Amino acid sequence: MNPIIFWHDRWLDEGPCLKIRFPRLNALDENTNFRLNERLAEIDGSCVLSSAWRSSPRGRSCNKLNSLYSITESRSLNSGALDGWKWTLGSGKDFTAKTLSVMVDSILLEPYHYEQKFKWNSWVPRKINIFAWRVFNDRLSLFVNLDNRGLDVGSVLCPFCSNAPEDANHLLTCCPRVLTIWRKVFSWWKMDFPSNLSLSLLASSAAHLPHNKAVVKVFQGVCLIALWCIWYWRNRLVHEVAENRASILSEDCFSKIQSLSLLWMSSRCPKKNIFWDNWILMPDVVGIG
Repeated sequence: MNPIIFWHDRWLDEGPCLKIRFPRLNALDENTNFRLNERLAEIDGSCVLSSAWRSSPRGRSCNKLNSLYSITESRSLNSGALDGWKWTLGSGKDFTAKTLSVMVDSILLEPYHYEQKFKWNSWVPRKINIFAWRVFNDRLSLFVNLDNRGLDVGSVLCPFCSNAPEDANHLLTCCPRVLTIWRKVFSWWKMDFPSNLSLSLLASSAAHLPHNKAVVKVFQGVCLIALWCIWYWRNRLVHEVAENRASILSEDCFSKIQSLSLLWMSSRCPKKNIFWDNWILMPDVVGIG
């Protein structure tokens, strides 16, 4: 535990360090690197500032000294404790960067929009994880979101069906063209297709697989890659020239989901040598380490 320096460290609850608050007194101290326990002592239950001045404070410095006395006298010392910093914001005694990161995120970041906390999947590329985090926090540049920010997007309707506003839940799970893709994904995995598919349900559906954790992780990775492929498909449709949109709209990205998931996940799963035929016929069996 690093010792607290009386003048330089910010050991009080309020304001800057004492060196900034009392520069005249700091200049008069014979050693500005005194530790806290070398300048303060507890006598008869009171916290007393010990004298260590090169010359006695005079004039305005006396007023500053009285202010410093009033600050230190209101403190209490624990004679049985070591001099140093103590982490009090977390449940543990020691400071960890992870604990601080979680606390900052809980304050600065909004709650997950779709009531399902995103779990990072190490078997898919980082860009897929970042994209999925944006999905579940409703951070995509969807027409509805852009319109809410005051941007003129012309129409907020889904570019696939033009029958509903383009929010994340509709575009990625509920649009009739997208539902066709998801039916193929669930059929490929020999899973019953849910009647009320949504982002929240999709994120938690892997947990209901009657397999081990590795298979659950593989299926979750496939779902994340499917979301990314649908978003990529949508962006091509929105940003391509009008002459190409009809052909793009008629595309089927299911085969791309299968090939990319094999390519990306086979290089990261514990088990190697996953072959295409096995991946197509038994995705819930291959890739288990």
